[in-house]
Amino acid sequence: MDKHKGEQNIIQTVINGSLFFIVLAIQIVVLILLYRGTSNLLLYSEIIFNVIKICSVIYIVAKPINPSYKITWIVLITILPVLGVLLFLLLGNISIPKRLQKNIDKNRKLSQKFLNCKKEDYMILKEMDIHKYKQACFLTNTSEFPIYRSNKIEYLNIGEVYFEKMLADLKKAEKYIFLEYFIIAKSSMWDRLYEVLKDRSEHGVKIYILTDQIGCNFRLPDGFKNHFNLENITTKMFNPILPFISIHMNYRDHRKITVIDGKFAYTGGINIGDEYINKTKSLGHWKDFGVRVTGKAVTNLAIMFLRMWNIGNKDNFLNYEDYILEEPDYPNDDNGFILPFCDGPNNRNNPAENTYINMINNAKKSVYITTPYLILDNELLTSLTNAACSGIDVRIVIPHIPDKKIVFTLSRSFYDKLLKAGVKIYEYEIGFIHGKSCIVDGEVAVVGTINFDFRSLYLHYECGVWLYNTGTEKKMTEDFFDTLDKSIQIKYEAWKKRSVFKKIFEAILVVIAPLL
Repeated sequence: MDKHKGEQNIIQTVINGSLFFIVLAIQIVVLILLYRGTSNLLLYSEIIFNVIKICSVIYIVAKPINPSYKITWIVLITILPVLGVLLFLLLGNISIPKRLQKNIDKNRKLSQKFLNCKKEDYMILKEMDIHKYKQACFLTNTSEFPIYRSNKIEYLNIGEVYFEKMLADLKKAEKYIFLEYFIIAKSSMWDRLYEVLKDRSEHGVKIYILTDQIGCNFRLPDGFKNHFNLENITTKMFNPILPFISIHMNYRDHRKITVIDGKFAYTGGINIGDEYINKTKSLGHWKDFGVRVTGKAVTNLAIMFLRMWNIGNKDNFLNYEDYILEEPDYPNDDNGFILPFCDGPNNRNNPAENTYINMINNAKKSVYITTPYLILDNELLTSLTNAACSGIDVRIVIPHIPDKKIVFTLSRSFYDKLLKAGVKIYEYEIGFIHGKSCIVDGEVAVVGTINFDFRSLYLHYECGVWLYNTGTEKKMTEDFFDTLDKSIQIKYEAWKKRSVFKKIFEAILVVIAPLL
């Protein structure tokens, strides 16, 4: 497997692994010194360790975080108190520094006036379907983004089609281009994109590129920053790695957003790299997808980009009013509804996960999910198993060829409970499926960047598009079944025969799932 493939860049592994072994070594040294000391010193140290464990456990139990997350850290701290506490403070303490939160709140207030909710749209939705109305209200109240009545959303079922469509729209740019990507890699995909950006910049188009340092390290195109000595192109690295350890370094910008003149927007699973358009195939066929949004709903995605760009960016602050169109020239559809939204570690309401749960709990006939990683907390696991036990057709597709073997094994550790409940699980046999979607009853769906795992749901900045009755849901359902034709179904009778060693290893991984 190419070490550059997959979204968790090698530097993240190095950081987490180094922290683990450094702190573990410190604890071992401390214990050795204590055992070489007097018995009184041993007694005092045991008392200190117990106090640390008790205080830490009380603190974790009292925090408003997911119970599965709590269990992992409590187990680790109980076994290795010093190591566990330090790692929790660095990697597990899901909290935003006050200065950063203040900056986030400031940008939210500055941009909120451009996100106008039309009450009549919500009332029409309420009359059509009370459950969809509740889902939309929940998303608006927790993510603060409004719903729009529009059928101007296009499902692009593979990375190659997505990229060609996006390039065509980029060539039309007249005012500005926003690009926000977790990964921008040296690739033929980047080379083609760069030529378009260079041309547009020469025509006076303002271009802003925001990318994640962890996602891009060791993969950035040669001379990436030197490319942009060009006028009109500005870049920014999200959450750069600093020479000192920060509790915020574990939060990454996993979003993929393109906005063009406030008229067109793209989001989905596709980063900038050749695997996403099947120019390289170390993991077999790469199945990815996304959506093209036009009309007023583009405002939501533009605001998402601007908020992220402006955080801590005093020198190159972008005024919201300069980039938001009053009324894009696209007619509304009387039936379809779309709601682009975002989520992140600063949002304790967990709009992404809770929307998934709301959709699953209100399913009447079917729940179809695609995700590269299947690492479930108790709430999601319960919703899926309850739906299946209620006679709902629940189907999940994950990759058959993994990009990270441990994470793949962890994903499989949930098969037992899911299969017993009647959930149908498939693995994309011909390669790696990276697209993220949840389709319910063929009429409501979410598509975007949000995986079914702890990182996406608790630690990453993510985005998605909730859509209902647009016609796109049916196209997504058709593509889902086309994907099933290229997948193998996992049968419980065969699955339960795996070795005892594998079962034990899976049980251990489940305990530490939130750390991966």
